Amino acid sequence: MWFKNLQLYRLTAPISLTADELADKLSAQRFVGCGKSERAQAGWSDAFGCDELVIAAGDALWCVLKTEEKILPSSVINQELQAKMDHIEATEARRVGRKEKQTLKEQIEDTLLPQAFSRYSRVAVMIDPKSGWVAVDASNMGKAEQVVSALIQSIDELKMKRPEAAQSPASKMADLLLVPEDEQELQFFQLDSDCELKGHGDTQSIVRFARHNLLQPEVAAHLATGKQPVKLGMQWQDRISFMLTDDWQIKRVKFMDLIQDELLSTDTDDRRALVEATLTIQAESLRSMLADLMDWLGGEPEKD
Repeated sequence: MWFKNLQLYRLTAPISLTADELADKLSAQRFVGCGKSERAQAGWSDAFGCDELVIAAGDALWCVLKTEEKILPSSVINQELQAKMDHIEATEARRVGRKEKQTLKEQIEDTLLPQAFSRYSRVAVMIDPKSGWVAVDASNMGKAEQVVSALIQSIDELKMKRPEAAQSPASKMADLLLVPEDEQELQFFQLDSDCELKGHGDTQSIVRFARHNLLQPEVAAHLATGKQPVKLGMQWQDRISFMLTDDWQIKRVKFMDLIQDELLSTDTDDRRALVEATLTIQAESLRSMLADLMDWLGGEPEKD
């Protein structure tokens, strides 16, 4: 239940839903799974192993979108398709045209679909009315947008957008890479050991550093040639490490020992209580970190 990624959105209008009210709204799209002829289905599922669609913890609301996808290997489909085409060409002495080939392929998929294996995935969401953040634990924007679409369909009053700040993540990441080592501890965020730099122009050369001291002169030399950081490993107060990208994605999130120790102090064997304690610690930590991130980036941009 610890988030590994943060695809971020800002609430553009306040919401004041209780967990029960939100659960009522999500129940209309509860997960039911694929029918025999369906390739994929998505819906809201019990959250974090608890018998609840929504959990309220840390002044935030938590829910999980579950997806089922039927797996039809293209090699199997192509094999069946070739066999049918060979049969038609042999028995009818004619070639199969493009349109007929597509029709045959669709018929094969419809036939194989009921026998296909299912792949399930779950994506957790934190809606934090207190700070105005919505965070989706998805590794890419496409998956996050699927979850956001389901949220908006379920919650009419939910209005949100991708975050913006006065300064771009790329420019601030470049600044951080140039801060002297003895001043790193004075920053909102400290460097970790991974980064990716990208050049401009037609070639757009890419340089990656992994498990590297990013304050070494070679990194600064690449910045001096005009390359910009598009990914940068960072740490926040020795509590959370992550990879920030130039388009506001936060990946490889890891809650460090200081936070894990807080959970160890929770003396309970009750599953529901442990889930709530974990989510509370997570909500409070992310709320503070994202507030610092927004301040580091110069705050919300001024409206025209």
